[in-house]
Amino acid sequence: MKFEFYQIFKKDSTGNESLFELLHWIKSMKTLKIEDRLASYGIDQIRLNQETYDKNNNIYILNFSRLRESMYPSVVNISNLSSKDVTISNDEFLSEDISAIYDPVNSVLMIQRNINSLSPSAVEEYVSVFWSAYFNHSEIIDFRPIIDQNPFKTALDKEEYRSLNIKTADYRYISNSSNSILKPFAQAFDSLKVYNSVDIEIKLSMGRKRSQNLDYKETQKVIKELEKNRQNFNKIEVRGKSANDTKFEKVDLLSNKLYCEQTFDIPSRSSFKSSTIQKEMINLYINGTEPMKQKVIDNI
Repeated sequence: MKFEFYQIFKKDSTGNESLFELLHWIKSMKTLKIEDRLASYGIDQIRLNQETYDKNNNIYILNFSRLRESMYPSVVNISNLSSKDVTISNDEFLSEDISAIYDPVNSVLMIQRNINSLSPSAVEEYVSVFWSAYFNHSEIIDFRPIIDQNPFKTALDKEEYRSLNIKTADYRYISNSSNSILKPFAQAFDSLKVYNSVDIEIKLSMGRKRSQNLDYKETQKVIKELEKNRQNFNKIEVRGKSANDTKFEKVDLLSNKLYCEQTFDIPSRSSFKSSTIQKEMINLYINGTEPMKQKVIDNI
């Protein structure tokens, strides 16, 4: 599961920008009944379910639902081809949740990503709707991702590498390159150009061989060279870890968006409890062996 980090800004009618204190919005939302927290999102609806203050960690825990009006799944029988609609009453919905934690001291929002639920832009829209229409404020709300200011240094700080993934912006430049470090890629691109493709993507990986890694020195050399030639690539990603890391981390060297990932054991035939995700988010941001909080602060 992926988690991203944002700061929230507001712009007034004169164009002046400043950090938006989400705490003011949270306190206003607490005054509303649960049924008054609905806002349209296409043909579906969004609702804030939870706004809990964690005194020990000085953060606010938020949970949002996407209440579906469409795209319901069907129920099928494993032994035949019959299927039937999911039956629910008029005041019930199928929902997909996401959680977020808000750090009021550093004005940082950590958001869970869930492809079936709400994107950060959807949460931004929801916050904006209530801030302007319900609470009568005129500012424009803007969620801005926190960017890793030096992703190549982050990648070079790794001591083991499991994979390297690159996609060309112009393979002709690379295939014609005389650079000795990029020569293996140049040869591969040159061989593949017979297919008349514009973009070519190559991934070097150890696959399921968890006890082995890519050659450290060669991977370090190619990362340094890719940094010099970054304008010729649409994607450069490495997965690696340093001595203090407990797991391999993917570093996106071009989009630079700061994020972290965590694996979970998903329960069978039941929903995944948001409290489990929230506990792990707090652990990732504040209390774990490699808390993201300092890295986030260093990049804001």
